[in-house]
Amino acid sequence: AYMHLDIAAVAPGDADCDGLMTSRDALAMLRTAAGLPTAAGCMSVADVDCDGDVDTVDALRVLRVVAGLGPGPPEPC
Repeated sequence: AYMHLDIAAVAPGDADCDGLMTSRDALAMLRTAAGLPTAAGCMSVADVDCDGDVDTVDALRVLRVVAGLGPGPPEPC
């Protein structure tokens, strides 16, 4: 079945579009940074530090949020 996803409604950092920011999102970001394929469908919101690319810094930011160690969830770019 086809499901329309409004990408504007997806929270920054939710790379897999499941409605949650988890370590799976960070894994998708790390795979992208390493040039490996990923099935994550919302990589357009994965650039949480708004520097124009998805890299290890974005993954670290997500992991810090998930672990409760960093600043709150990222704001949209």
